[in-house]
Amino acid sequence: MNDELYDAMDALDGLNICVYTLVDGSKVIGEEIACDHAQGLVTMYGVLEFREIGRKSCLCPYVLENVDAEIVLNEHSTMTRSAASKSLKEKYFAALLTLHTFPESPMKSAHTTDDDDDDDDSWELSRN
Repeated sequence: MNDELYDAMDALDGLNICVYTLVDGSKVIGEEIACDHAQGLVTMYGVLEFREIGRKSCLCPYVLENVDAEIVLNEHSTMTRSAASKSLKEKYFAALLTLHTFPESPMKSAHTTDDDDDDDDSWELSRN
């Protein structure tokens, strides 16, 4: 890996990447950039949605037209919030990088890991 990629991976620790479970049962991950607790609003950037397809978890754009969109969540529409683990941050970063580098590709079976590596399920990146 080159130095720029190492620097980018190190910078992940400083980002406030969070996973939210929404009241409809869906899960999203993104960088939390602002919280207005008085208004009950959370602003996120680079939001991707987890989708379960068989035994695989897929990361796909939450807003299909624009991965770069800021999303504002109402705190009342969320059930849970947690900070993303380093491993999940790395998968998130790889997914965003792939989406920005190859915006027209279907991105099937990218970023897949074996079930035996750690406790993660297999991962796949999807546009659908």
